[in-house]
Parts: sequence; structure tokens; C-alpha cells
Amino acid sequence: MSKFYGSSITEDKPDIDYDPSRGYTVVRQFRGTYDDLRSMASIYEFQGYRVEHRPGQTGGYGTLRVYMSALSDWPADKPLLEKWNTDANSLEKTLWQHPDVVAQTSKVSDPAGIVLLRADIEAYLGGTITTHEIVWSGTPATRKEGKEIPLTLSLILDNVASAGMDRTVFEKFILELARGQDSFVLPQKVIKRTVVVRSDSTLIEQDENLVGRIFTSDGLIARYQIPTTRKFKVTPNYFWLFHSVVVDDIAADKVQMDYEFWGAPAYSTFAYGQPVQ
Repeated sequence: MSKFYGSSITEDKPDIDYDPSRGYTVVRQFRGTYDDLRSMASIYEFQGYRVEHRPGQTGGYGTLRVYMSALSDWPADKPLLEKWNTDANSLEKTLWQHPDVVAQTSKVSDPAGIVLLRADIEAYLGGTITTHEIVWSGTPATRKEGKEIPLTLSLILDNVASAGMDRTVFEKFILELARGQDSFVLPQKVIKRTVVVRSDSTLIEQDENLVGRIFTSDGLIARYQIPTTRKFKVTPNYFWLFHSVVVDDIAADKVQMDYEFWGAPAYSTFAYGQPVQ
């Protein structure tokens, strides 16, 4: 039985469809004059519903279909739709963050020594010709008071060796800095996930609170049930930064969540804390 809306719009019985990945969809169907249907369509469009407005034959009624989801019986923590893909990202880092340099500076437990050595390197590259000797015998490292000494490449490399680091690595490093190469590009693996969930889904707040956390590969697979077709992209022994989740309203009762996880072979426990296993 049709429902009559004034003199120009009639609503017919709705279509009800079910899709395992999206749940129920209720399609409300209206017939009426073009202008009145257009006015009704604009109301539903403003509310975020998908609409189909078809004009009729000349002098006849047109149709309006409004797509609505019936999600009351769908679990709030279960995605209606899920899609995974992989991407790549590039990070520009300073040459001090190059793995070869970090491997050397990691050998020094005294931050004061690194600070003094770095100051000498930067001063040398800037044209400074004298400095005070670095004393490595105590902790923290200090500078020897008194007369300044020539600031040379040999002196810097001697200090590198005194700190237990590799002279050859630092000689190449300083040469690159002298040539103006003060940064490098690091390729990075990126995994992206897109889900559609109910607008009242518990996943929204839960996952927004995880942004900035680090996951192990096993932890990422376990939490988000990454499908077998994508598991090979989750490199074993990698760590994954939960970089972002963007939540967009796509209908009155549904939201889309777009995730990005950035992968790296190592990470800073100081910056990110312990990983989610």
C-alpha cells in the first residue's frame, strides 16, 4: 500500500536488501513531481543519505530512492566493510640519523661526549680553527681548561676513536657534511586499512586512542586480523607506528575510518614506549 504525501508525492513500499559485508539496506521509494521530489531529495542529501532522483516522462511522475541502512542488529565493534592495501612513504632525515652514524654513536653511553664531539664537528665545518681538548676519562666528558688547540680533522677523528667509535665511518660522514649532504631519504613501508562501521561503533574511540603507539608485526596482525593475502606485506620483526586514523561521516548512521601504519626495522622506546605485542 502506498502512502500519500500531499498532492504531489507518494511513497511506495520500501525495498529491503541484505549483504553479508554491509548488513541491511532499506530503500525508501517515492513518486511525484520533479520539483517536489527534488526538494525532498535535498533534505535527505543534507542528512547524509545516498539518493537517486529520476525524472519521469514528460508530464508524468518521477521517482526518488533513498538508501538507508538498518544496522540496529549489527555488532558495534564489527566493520561493515573492510579493505587493506599497501603503499610506500619517504622520510627525510638528517645525516646524523643515518644508520651507520647511529650505530657508532650508540656505542657511547655518555651524552655529554656526543654533544662535545658534535659541537667540534659543526664548528670545524663552519670554519672554526681552535677548540679546547675533550677529556674522555671521566663521566660526563668535559673540555680541558686552558690554552686552545687547533681544531683539525685529525683531532676530531682521534676523539672519535677515544670514544670507541669507528674513525673511518666518521671520516666519510664529515666529508659528506662538508659537501653539503646533510640529509638523506629513507624509504618506508606503509599499510593502509579502510573500514566502514556504525556511527556508534566502539572501534572509533578505541582506535583513536592508539594513534602514536608502536605495534610489533605479530601484534598488528593479531589485533586487526590482517587477511592472509596481506600478511606477507607485514615484514616479520618490523615495528609499525599507528600513524593516523581519519574518521569521516559517510551517512547518517555510518562512518568510514582510514588507517595508516608506518613500518620500520627499529624505533625509539623513549619516544613511543613499549610496543603492542
